[in-house]
Amino acid sequence: SIIARQRMSFQSVHAIAITTTVALACGDVTEARHLSQQGRQVLDSDLGSLMAAYVDIGEAVVALADGDEDLAARVFRTVLDRVPLGQWPPRQFMHVLSPLYILCPETRSTLDELRLGSSLTEVISASRALVQYREAGSRSLLEELNWKKLGIFRANVSLPHLVEMALGAGVQLDSELFEAGQQLVPPRRVVNNLAKSDGPVAPLAKSALGQIQGGPDFELRLCVLGPMRLDRDGEAVESDDWVRRERVRTLCGYLVHHPDASRREIAAALWPDLSEEKAQSNLRVNLRLLLQVFEPDRPSGASSWFVQTEGSKLSLRRDRIEIDVVEFDQLIDQARLADERGIPGQALELYGRAADLFGGDYLESRSHDSWAEFERIRLRSGASLACARVAELLLAKGEPEASMRYASKALSNEPLLERAHRCRIRAFLGLEDRGAAREAAKILHGALSDAGLSPEPTSVALLTSLGLWTEMESGRQDRVR
Repeated sequence: SIIARQRMSFQSVHAIAITTTVALACGDVTEARHLSQQGRQVLDSDLGSLMAAYVDIGEAVVALADGDEDLAARVFRTVLDRVPLGQWPPRQFMHVLSPLYILCPETRSTLDELRLGSSLTEVISASRALVQYREAGSRSLLEELNWKKLGIFRANVSLPHLVEMALGAGVQLDSELFEAGQQLVPPRRVVNNLAKSDGPVAPLAKSALGQIQGGPDFELRLCVLGPMRLDRDGEAVESDDWVRRERVRTLCGYLVHHPDASRREIAAALWPDLSEEKAQSNLRVNLRLLLQVFEPDRPSGASSWFVQTEGSKLSLRRDRIEIDVVEFDQLIDQARLADERGIPGQALELYGRAADLFGGDYLESRSHDSWAEFERIRLRSGASLACARVAELLLAKGEPEASMRYASKALSNEPLLERAHRCRIRAFLGLEDRGAAREAAKILHGALSDAGLSPEPTSVALLTSLGLWTEMESGRQDRVR
């Protein structure tokens, strides 16, 4: 069983490491970060430094994508201390030769001497060209690169480095030199970071910023599970128009819930007691304030990056703003799939993230609005079931205390969820506290009796094993009489 577990951990860690790099090549830093965290969680301590290197390297490339070259270099050097490069790079390094070359000068002589295939030879040449540009300000090697090989570069060079190479080479970011479907369209944040750097690329990046079609150089995250919260680059937005104007937040919540609503529908739902003219006027005012909250520096007359206006329709661009409820549903779907495929470790990690993400009822400040009630119930149920499943999986791992915490969280949302009650009872038994288990069993039976419900067969079997079922049913029948 130890060998089987190690083999499963090896396969999982290796797959996660490669997929992290693929996610970054596709420009999905958020997914890459989640994969990197997942790799750390599934890493088996018995696997040693060779497999830990995969996880460390994943964290390094995510740090690099976030613009933290110093952290990435430190992590790479930590890995190199444990897993030396040698005469030929171990396979942990084969997908990160470029950042190694650029960030760790001590690796360059070894990498320069390698006889690699044509693709990786192009990658090393590109990395050498960037180093020359940074250190000597020479663009000659960058200008000689074959930019028709963009796909190879995207797979092996970090996006910030690739954009720096392109700018240094004088290649337009939408150049026809790139193969069809391979255009290099960097996030504004990448170019903005380069514009703020001390290197020779800074003035070129500043010029390129004005040419990039795209949104602002910050990210928005909207939380609607629990108290509504808007974060800009991880910091809570606290402007008066957001914090003190309830109608602005209500409009935002309505757009989350109704992804394709007309102005007339929104005005009628939010100001039902006003005439259509006054309701539409209120909508215009609050929409203007909401757009200003989203993008304080948006030029007058410019279209919003986050809210799309098409005719009379208004829609929140879910591909441009992170929304916790969207992430929650995605995590639940992925967790169920992992459960169905018999991958309990992955299911535990995904259900756990979903459970931790649920900070309270959906649009809880609008609890009196009927238009959100069904979704509120659905999400509360999903969160409760996720917590219960985490509790079950933790119990199976032999972690009763952690299991109890998630079981209690499930019951705080759904007091009649028998799965969670059973987990809590079994957790007490796992802690060898039979008295507490019996008390928890009585709470389960009492809650069901008060609600006029009969326990599920599995609950009956558990109560019977504690010697309580006959006694409880007799008491219940006496109260009915």
